[in-house]
Amino acid sequence: MAAPAAAQTVDELVARLARAEAYEEQDVSEGEPSRVYPDYASLAAIATTERLQKLAEHDSPVVRCYAVRALAERGDTRTLPVILRAHAADVTKVVHHSGCEVLNTTAGELMFDIARSRLTAEELLDLAEHYVRTSSPLYAREWCLRTLRFRDGMLHAIRKLAADGDAPALVALVRYGIPTDVPLLLERLKRPDPFDDNCHFLAAEQSRDPRLLPALAAITPAARRRLQTDNPYRLRFWLEAITAQGSDDAAKALDDLVTDPGVAGDRRQQLLETVRTAIEAHPAPAFADLLQRLPARDRKQG
Repeated sequence: MAAPAAAQTVDELVARLARAEAYEEQDVSEGEPSRVYPDYASLAAIATTERLQKLAEHDSPVVRCYAVRALAERGDTRTLPVILRAHAADVTKVVHHSGCEVLNTTAGELMFDIARSRLTAEELLDLAEHYVRTSSPLYAREWCLRTLRFRDGMLHAIRKLAADGDAPALVALVRYGIPTDVPLLLERLKRPDPFDDNCHFLAAEQSRDPRLLPALAAITPAARRRLQTDNPYRLRFWLEAITAQGSDDAAKALDDLVTDPGVAGDRRQQLLETVRTAIEAHPAPAFADLLQRLPARDRKQG
């Protein structure tokens, strides 16, 4: 019978975590447990809340992120918004090793991902507003703009950002549902390369304003060119912006694409599957005829 492990102090555990090359989950690959995670588990079990709060400011980004995780898992969420605000510009590089995935991220980003689900809706909006007002360099700022419905008090700031070319802000802007903002989105849809960013398609999907459909349909030639060199799945955001319209004209726009004889073989099959997925995201009677002509989904792929 193996001898029990010697008791470890918080300082010893922190010192080892500070030397770790990555923030690791419990398993780092199939059948291989992490050698770092046990130190985190021991730290989370013995460190006081006050010590964890101080460790969230440690020089090591791995220690900072594990401290936030311990606070979140402990349920002590009172200080999490304060910590996240303090690290809104924390772009210290950190490697996140989870299962077979190895991701290069930043400490501020990882902290946000760890703690986000523990925040209340109001706390999340407060943090989102802070990210926007301070021009946070974290992707968390973009996630908030693309995902959340901001408070009315942020409307003018978000409109200005969108008008100045901030693509994620355009998604947040259309969530306010103000018809006079639609021309700004129309302008974005008419750019020479409509597929260099997906935010305007996400915004169009959210808006569903009928004025957008002609501009979306006008992108079809660019989509055909893209199909010559790229996977049709890359068109899904554009296609879902069209299916969100749910109209006969939207069905015609899809039909014009899928009947193009210039797309053949495996790429055509992938295109038809992608169109089916887009229709399933926004089912409507207008798409019934087209849906019957599309191949059934491969059951092995769900």
